[in-house]
This record gives sequence, C-alpha cells and structure tokens, in this order.
Amino acid sequence: MQENMKANPEFTAGYWFPDEHEYHLLYVDETIVPNDPDQGVATFRLIESKNGSEVTMSVGLVRSEEVGKVPLPEAWKQTWKDATKVNAA
Repeated sequence: MQENMKANPEFTAGYWFPDEHEYHLLYVDETIVPNDPDQGVATFRLIESKNGSEVTMSVGLVRSEEVGKVPLPEAWKQTWKDATKVNAA
C-alpha cells in the first residue's frame, strides 16, 4: 500500500479493511470527483499473480472529507471502524 502511495503522490493516505478473501483498499486523493453519497465508494478489482499465487484486491478512491462518511461497498461487509489507516511515507 505504501508503495502505491509513493508512486502516486496524489494519494495522501490509505485505508485497509481486513477481509479473508481479498484486500480491500481505499486511497485518499483530493484530485478526484467526490463519490456519490447515495451510491457510495466506486471500486474496481485487480487480480495480481506473484510467485505463483493470486492476490485479489478491491480498490477505491475517496476525498478526505468523505473518510468515515461515504458508504462502503455492500460486498465488503466492513465499516469504517474496521479500517486501518496507512499514512503516506
């Protein structure tokens, strides 16, 4: 997660939401259009293969004023209280 933040300086922080099956990640980016509060965070899925194993990630972007407020994807089953904040290095 910190590697992505180093590679993308517009990411000012990140949030990791624990899940048994895939990584759920949100990055804070002030350059994006705000998420629709009725629709919640829009995410996309990435499947990456490393050393013969597959890693699935669901990733989204939020603005700082949306943190803790904008609804998370229903499929995530987590709340903002479950998040671990990762600061940009």
